[in-house]
Amino acid sequence: MTLLAGLFYGLYPLWFFQAKNLSNKLIIPNLIGRLIYIIVGLSFVHNDDSLQYLMLAQSVCYLIVIIYSFFYFKKIIFQKNIIRYSSLKKRLFESFNFFIAGSIFNYIYSFWGILVIFSGSSLQI
Repeated sequence: MTLLAGLFYGLYPLWFFQAKNLSNKLIIPNLIGRLIYIIVGLSFVHNDDSLQYLMLAQSVCYLIVIIYSFFYFKKIIFQKNIIRYSSLKKRLFESFNFFIAGSIFNYIYSFWGILVIFSGSSLQI
């Protein structure tokens, strides 16, 4: 059941709704899923042997949002998009500076940690 919950959480579409600035559309399906999770947890889980029901409820909680998002974006998912080389090239050139800045910002912490390992004392590490 844990593997199933992990799989469904991996498919959880929150990032897609955030990219489209539609996170508020997930409130109702999340609320329904969380209510099911709470009801199952309070009703069916009484000892360690019944924890599988809780993990199943967690899986269902994520699955509700996945199914809702599939039906919400059904038109977008099955729409054919033709990518033109000129627009792709233009977008790559326009976003290259943001890519470099984001990469430097994200990896500066790792670089700083490596520098501390080689130049710092054991107390600093």
